[in-house]
Amino acid sequence: MTPHDNRVTRRASPWRQTSPVEQAHDSREIRGMLGVLAQLGYDLDALLTAAGLRRDDVESPDAVIAPSACAAVFTAARF
Repeated sequence: MTPHDNRVTRRASPWRQTSPVEQAHDSREIRGMLGVLAQLGYDLDALLTAAGLRRDDVESPDAVIAPSACAAVFTAARF
């Protein structure tokens, strides 16, 4: 750090840890992305199964999806 760093960092907001609910994705977000994957020819049931999900998990309007499950879906689609 340089002697002038404190002038910049003193106004920085403190880091705030988010709760798991805040980190989760609304199922509407993933449904839109799954729609695109379906248009590209991917087997949605296979992608969801690879992530430990079922269609019911993403079709519920009140569902939230863990970021790790979303990442697993897109990792499976990549291969």
